[in-house]
Amino acid sequence: APNGPSARSGHRMVHLKKQLIVFGGFYDNLRHDYKYYNDVHIFDLETYTWRKIDPAEENSYGLYEKKRVLNN
Repeated sequence: APNGPSARSGHRMVHLKKQLIVFGGFYDNLRHDYKYYNDVHIFDLETYTWRKIDPAEENSYGLYEKKRVLNN
């Protein structure tokens, strides 16, 4: 899908109101050349469209299986 995340494992997904938020993860090309992601994609459940956002810089390396808690 345009603007959607690439294939990955170990990511985190959160359902928030009418959106799915996908963060991080990694890709393994079966030769064990891992690529780690530190990106955020949001899927709008009303328009069925993706958009990529730039998260605040917490660190400069990709993450996977990281846990977050949102309090609104």
